[in-house]
Amino acid sequence: MTALALAGNPVFSGPSVGKASTAAEFKGSGFAANASVLVMVKSPDGNSAGYSAVTDASGEFRFTLTPSQSGVYTLTVANSGGQSLASATVSILS
Repeated sequence: MTALALAGNPVFSGPSVGKASTAAEFKGSGFAANASVLVMVKSPDGNSAGYSAVTDASGEFRFTLTPSQSGVYTLTVANSGGQSLASATVSILS
């Protein structure tokens, strides 16, 4: 499991290795309760996409990534103001 907290105590974690076309689940915890967050996913080819999520009353949320290609994916969680709060990486095998 690879996780890095960038500010305060929010943590975003998931598997460190996965397989292409197979879902990988990540979990965020320590975030503000009932808050909107943005999960930015940077794929191995350098493209990025953003996905919104909402934390529960405990400040937790789950995010599922189904990678389409092999390589390293970087996932970064930001608050509604765009501040990066936590990140995780996963290496995807073919």
